[in-house]
Amino acid sequence: MKKIVRFVLWITCLYLSLPGNVCLAQNAATIQETTVFQQSTLLELKNIGVMIGKGESQEKYLEAWKRIVSKSKNMDINAAINLAIDEAKQEINRNVNQYRSKVQKYEAIKRTISQEISANRSMLGRSVGGKIQPIQKKIYVIERRNPEKFSVQTGNVIATRGELENYINNLDAALNSVGDDAQLANVDLQNILQKQQQCIQQLSNISKMLEDTAMNIIRKIGG
Repeated sequence: MKKIVRFVLWITCLYLSLPGNVCLAQNAATIQETTVFQQSTLLELKNIGVMIGKGESQEKYLEAWKRIVSKSKNMDINAAINLAIDEAKQEINRNVNQYRSKVQKYEAIKRTISQEISANRSMLGRSVGGKIQPIQKKIYVIERRNPEKFSVQTGNVIATRGELENYINNLDAALNSVGDDAQLANVDLQNILQKQQQCIQQLSNISKMLEDTAMNIIRKIGG
């Protein structure tokens, strides 16, 4: 019987050590995280990480950190700092991805309008006299500096060469406007990428500062 039990334990350990069971280790880490910190403390630590990642003032997140340390005397300081720093890194990446997504959306809008311009210029080149094949006008509704607010609506039917030329001119103006906003979005992206590098470089110093602050508070409480 003892041999059977030992065999089952050996098989179980071998199974858990296989690469395909990484999810089990991740679940275990999640369980450990929630057991090490109370739910409210966990949320506060993540909020500190978000503040750091957003580049908010040191006074703001340091004050929040002092409150947590003061009320959680038995807290694992190193684990708490690591959690906050990891959340800061995630917040930095979220900010970068948000700006990068904005640039990508502007590029998609520019392609859409450019394709419409090319198609209609080609039609204009094939026109004979003042007559063209009637087409449905497209109206591009764009909110400045916000590519999320973009839609394509249906306008009147264009039936003459003059109307088509005016339509192409309007499309050119719309493309230029989107191009200006896309350029500004690119500048914003470059700025946030620069801030990302600066913040990442500062994380080790921030980590040390949080540790020193916690130790000072613990010494005062203990003394």
